[in-house]
This record gives sequence, C-alpha cells and structure tokens, in this order.
Amino acid sequence: MSSSKWLVLGVLFFARAGMGFQYQTIGSSALQLRNDYGLSLGQIGVLIGVYFLLGIGLALPGGALGARIGAKISVLIGLLLMAAGGVLAAFDTDWPMQLGARILAGAGGVMLNVMMSKMVTDWFEPRELPTAMGIFVSSWTFGVAIGLVSIPTLLGDFGPYGVFLTSSLWALCGFLAVTAIYHSPNDGDETTTYLAGAWPKGLSLFLVILAGSMWGWFNAGFAMIFSYGPSALAESGMTAATAGLIVSIVLWASMVSVPLGGYLADKSGKGGLLIVLCPALAGVIIAVSPYLPLPALVFCILGLIVGLPAGSIMALPGKALRPEHRAVGMGVFFTTFYAIMVIAPIIAGALASAFGTARVAYQSGALCMLLGLASYAIYLALIERHKKFEGALKSA
Repeated sequence: MSSSKWLVLGVLFFARAGMGFQYQTIGSSALQLRNDYGLSLGQIGVLIGVYFLLGIGLALPGGALGARIGAKISVLIGLLLMAAGGVLAAFDTDWPMQLGARILAGAGGVMLNVMMSKMVTDWFEPRELPTAMGIFVSSWTFGVAIGLVSIPTLLGDFGPYGVFLTSSLWALCGFLAVTAIYHSPNDGDETTTYLAGAWPKGLSLFLVILAGSMWGWFNAGFAMIFSYGPSALAESGMTAATAGLIVSIVLWASMVSVPLGGYLADKSGKGGLLIVLCPALAGVIIAVSPYLPLPALVFCILGLIVGLPAGSIMALPGKALRPEHRAVGMGVFFTTFYAIMVIAPIIAGALASAFGTARVAYQSGALCMLLGLASYAIYLALIERHKKFEGALKSA
C-alpha cells in the first residue's frame, strides 16, 4: 500500500504535468502568435485565461460526474479532451478555431484538476497530505517549466503547429499511463451515490469557497510570472529563448520549494505561517523585480519563496470537508479557482494593451497575491468555529 500510493502519485504527476505544458503553449508562443497570426496582447490574454473558462461551469458538475462514473474514467475523458484541443489548434490558425480549441482543451484540464485532487486526498493520510499535495501541485509547475525551456526550440523547428501537437502527445501518454497503472485505494468501485447530502453546507461551504479564492489568486499571481514574464523580458531586448530560459528558473526553483514546503508544514505544523509570509514576500518581489539587476537570481529567489505554501493551501479544503463531501466540495473549490484564473489574465492582458507593455500584466501578479491573503485572513477567522461545531456534532 505504501509503495503503491507513491506510484499512483507519480502517474498523476506525469499526466497533470501535461496540462501545465499545454497551458504554457500560448504564453511561450506569444511573440510568434502575434507576428504570424496577428493576435494582439489582449487576445493572447484571452487565450491564456479561456483555458480555464469552462472550469467555472464544469468543476462542480465534474465533481458530481466523478461521483457517478468514478474518478479514473473522468480523468481519462479529460485527457482525451486535452489531446483533441491540441490537435484542433494545430490544424487551424483562425482566431475562432484557436479560441474553441483552447476552450475544449481547458475543459479536459478541469476534469483532471477536480478528480486528481480527490484521488490524492483519498490515497494519503491527513498527516501526509501536505507533502503529497506539495508533490502533486508541483506537477503543474514542472509542465510549465518544460514548456518554457522547450517551446522556443519547437517553435523554431516546427512553428505553433508542432507546439500544439506536442501537447496532444503528452496528454495521450498520460491517458495510457493512467489506464495501465491507476486504481482506487481499496481496489473497489470508486463511484458514489450523488445525493443532496453529498454537498457541503453552511460554514463548510463558505470555507471551501474561501480556500478556492486563496488558491485562485495565488495561482493567478504565479501565472502572471510565466505568462507575461517572457514577453516583459523580451521587451527589454532579450531574445525569446533567453527570456523563456530565465523565467523558467522560477518554476525549476519552485519544484524544489513546493514539496519542501509541504514537508516543512508536515513536520512543524506551521503551514499557516508559510501561507501568510510567502505570498506577501512574492508580491513585493513581483512588483519591484522589473527594476532590479540580475533577473536570473531574482527569479530563482522568487521561485524558492512562492512554492513553499502551495501544499498547505491545497490542504485547506480538506480541513473543512467531510469524506462524503469531497467530490462535490472539490468541485466548489475549483469552480472558485477557475473563475479567478479566467478573469485575472484577461484583465492583465487588457492592462497590457492599454499601457502598451507586458510589464504591467506581469506586475499585476503582486495585486493577485494580496487578494489571496485577504481570502485566507477570512478563512482563518472562521475555521476554528467550524472545528468546534464539527466536534460538537461528533460528541453529541
């Protein structure tokens, strides 16, 4: 059981990393898409944000679907949608098709995020969850980092066509890996009856929404770094390849700090301190970094800081949800997350177009971090009341 759960986590890591790579296909191809396809910075922002558009409407029913047909089947459907979206984007350069292909691929990504988070929660004990979630969360970062490093080369050799097809190939490899290896913890039927009682209610529901808001704004701030960072550096005179390589440092560094942060939270019980201090420091660095020398060092420090609280933030909804509420509760969590991840890049892209520079969009990540901290402050004020209420119910 112990070795099996780490193998399962490895499979989920690989498959979800493909989603990170696919998300980054637009940000790392932005300059060529503007030159070859005639897209504006605002349209680039729409394509980045629209990847999560259907998450607003699909995360909740996706959780319900997973309760009905099982998490594994839901994930496999999601991987096929991601592959289909990549193929469509590769074979049609028109704006409406690019938009539709991005939405289709994003719908698959929604199903992965909702169900895989539940899978990890099902497989690991509460004391192991921050570490497991830290590793799981870093899969997204790994995929984005691979994109930052490899997409400029793919663009040079094959153009956007090759980039989009590579994202489809990764999704198909993930499909095969999940099919062959993943199974539920008890080797039984994962499906559950979808009843009204499966919904979190009252304070529990509100806490899950707050946790989703914290996770959404935190990731939106992080996304501004790797989505608009390459363009911002290119505006200063760097080549696209050099800019992508430098920005990728923040992701490689965070791949160390994300699981490390989960481990530290497990051992010290100070995950809440990481959630407060790290986004605050990251916000300051994002705001001032365009004016600092040695960008490679700055992005390395930023990556080491921003990754530390990720596992602890992802563990927040589990503290407010009973086991029978997890499938639908994670749907609520990701509905909130996706709403923010759609809105933030679109606003950032509009700001970049209005001011004529990608640097403004990059720096908007600092405001996102601040909004995430506000959500967590409210969560902290209410979680103890929730624990007392649940304790009273158990003792009654």
